[in-house]
Amino acid sequence: MNPTIQFFLAPTETLSRQFYFHDCIALAEGFRELEIEFRGNINYWQEPETTSFLIQQAADSFRSTINIFSIYYFQNNPKKYSEIDPDKINIVLDTNDGIGVLCYVSELQNVDLILRAHYHREQSYPNFVKPWAFGLTHRIIHELQKTESLKPEERVFSSFRHDHNIRRLALAQMNPIIKKRYAIYEKTSPSAIADDQLSNEQTKGRHDRDYFQRLNQSLLTYCFGGNYQLKMPLYRDLSSRLHRKWIQTREKLLRQMIRPQTYDEYLNFIARYQQHYYINQFDSWRLWESLVSNSVPIHLDFEENGFVLPVMPENFKHYWGVTGLDFEQSAIALLEANRDHLETIAFAGKQWALEHYSPIAQAQRLLNYLKP
Repeated sequence: MNPTIQFFLAPTETLSRQFYFHDCIALAEGFRELEIEFRGNINYWQEPETTSFLIQQAADSFRSTINIFSIYYFQNNPKKYSEIDPDKINIVLDTNDGIGVLCYVSELQNVDLILRAHYHREQSYPNFVKPWAFGLTHRIIHELQKTESLKPEERVFSSFRHDHNIRRLALAQMNPIIKKRYAIYEKTSPSAIADDQLSNEQTKGRHDRDYFQRLNQSLLTYCFGGNYQLKMPLYRDLSSRLHRKWIQTREKLLRQMIRPQTYDEYLNFIARYQQHYYINQFDSWRLWESLVSNSVPIHLDFEENGFVLPVMPENFKHYWGVTGLDFEQSAIALLEANRDHLETIAFAGKQWALEHYSPIAQAQRLLNYLKP
């Protein structure tokens, strides 16, 4: 018998922030394809050209067997932890930035599953925490299909809204070399068209038809994401806390010896002592948008940097991954790369992403996690 599912989402707007539940949309679209009944604690995601919602508010008579909580449902109001029903299967979607310490919150120790984006090999997670990914929604897939016949130009698309330190370091070292062959196309400001306003509003400014077209028209796209993080154990017990304190003190002493004066000098300091750091927060919408476009995503080598997805991509087959954190050498290799080879990577990456991270693939993966 098919399960019945209820999503629990925070209000989409609060006094402190706006929420866009991409992960819940992807799962709901997948459950619909699998003909699994689902509802939500609120109406969410009005579908284009209709007045109906993808996730419809549950009637009082609705009974779920699986409850799926956005992590932001609890962050918005910690008292909501009391709504976790031990008689049901409880799943938490954790796409939160940071190092993932929420899995050690005492109130979440009895849930059945936490699906953690940004899952990293350097961290030690409880057994009920499994790797997850932002993945794809039909909005992303369909918008990119509209312009997929366009021929990519020899350029690198750079479209970052936030200044992650790995992005700054990568672009500073790659751009002077890359631009010897490729134009650098930068775009960060939205240009929503009238009939896109609903999607733009619901994604909190993340839907831009021009952006998707530019992706398809760019042979390469920077998809770097993340910040350098000291390699330290998560807060759990006294031993872990003492270990963290020692690592922090060691870094402070090194910095006093080297004396970096500016932010860029500090990044160079990190690059010099990179064995003490790992890169966190690697996943992004941009990565998945690029994967299903005509463009080749440029990121770090996933395996080498401990980035974990449920199904792993292969470097230089599905994406272009910088190895050894040697951005300059990777840029030189791109200067010499054969265009046909790059187009082959773009095509293979698209097929891989659609096979493993479409809405129905993500929904089926969640159900498979629950099998004994």
